[in-house]
Amino acid sequence: MRISLTPASGQVSGVGNNTLITPTAGKALRVHYASYNPLAAVEVAFRFGATGTLWLRNDLLANSVIAKDFDNFRFLQGAADVPLMLNLSVAVPVNWTVFYLEVS
Repeated sequence: MRISLTPASGQVSGVGNNTLITPTAGKALRVHYASYNPLAAVEVAFRFGATGTLWLRNDLLANSVIAKDFDNFRFLQGAADVPLMLNLSVAVPVNWTVFYLEVS
């Protein structure tokens, strides 16, 4: 079965939580692929919502790349109406990419 995922990418640089994607009202985000690449040393992690559990958490050197492909049948999913965030331990530029679905 082939799933058509939505790609999204960008750069954030604020210390703490940075909102990446906010789902459509009543929908949840289902992440199938996630990656990040900091331009300076930082601890980085994704999370759903401002206080959700940190996942894909790593303490990285500058220009490192962390990528996780969960495949078509595995994924991480937030609750309805909860945004995907990237949490940074210090304010440095971090490039990010995710492939996701919005689900009811």
